[in-house]
Amino acid sequence: MTQASVHALSSLTAGTVTGTIGLFAATLGVQSPVSVLRLPHMSATAGKQTWGNLPGAALSLAIAEAATSAGRFTLLLTADSQAADRLEQELRFFAPDLPVLPFPDWETLPYDLFSPHQDIISQRIASLYRLPELSHGILVVPITTALHRLAPTRFLLGSSLVLDVGQTIDVEQMRTRLEASGYRCVDTVYEHGEFAVRGALIDLFPMGSKLPYRIDLFDDEIETLRTFDPRPNARSTRWIRYACCRRVNSRCRKRK
Repeated sequence: MTQASVHALSSLTAGTVTGTIGLFAATLGVQSPVSVLRLPHMSATAGKQTWGNLPGAALSLAIAEAATSAGRFTLLLTADSQAADRLEQELRFFAPDLPVLPFPDWETLPYDLFSPHQDIISQRIASLYRLPELSHGILVVPITTALHRLAPTRFLLGSSLVLDVGQTIDVEQMRTRLEASGYRCVDTVYEHGEFAVRGALIDLFPMGSKLPYRIDLFDDEIETLRTFDPRPNARSTRWIRYACCRRVNSRCRKRK
């Protein structure tokens, strides 16, 4: 075997091997996917199991296959935030059809005088909002983050603002409600937790949303709802039927 062949074989990833075996199985007419690993079945009463000899991304591959075949929701505790970020990215690669929810750490100390970053708050709220409706997937949580207490589910669901086309709203009442929920009134919306009122237009970047919403009013009725790109000179928009806005976390305080 030449040196180039050895290098090519050594550079194969687990994902490439999985794809090759899957293609070979499809050629042979095998209906079920072929796994590269021989993992024991994890039943709800299986108790503790120990896995060994899983270097590099092999651990993520094993977790992805175990969570896919388990048929229930999986909580994955990691040693720190760096391991959580790495495992989340690898799990999305090995199991693209499996819901993988991140639950990041606050990244603040108990007596800090500023709130966590808006993107962290948004990501946590988005994961908490999706959890009740998922019966299959993985929640990736650093062990230190799992020690913190959380608000009840009814508090999160009860603190949501649902907007629909054709709905009538009072702009001043909405402004008061948003400010009471921790949102900041700004001239131009760029970050989570911000909103702007310009005549008949309301721009709102809710927590848990990837893009801000633009609410176009006709008198006091919502005429159109659409998302937009907050970056300068960006023009991409998408029309939507309704929007759901979540409350800013109660820990949030204005950054200095």
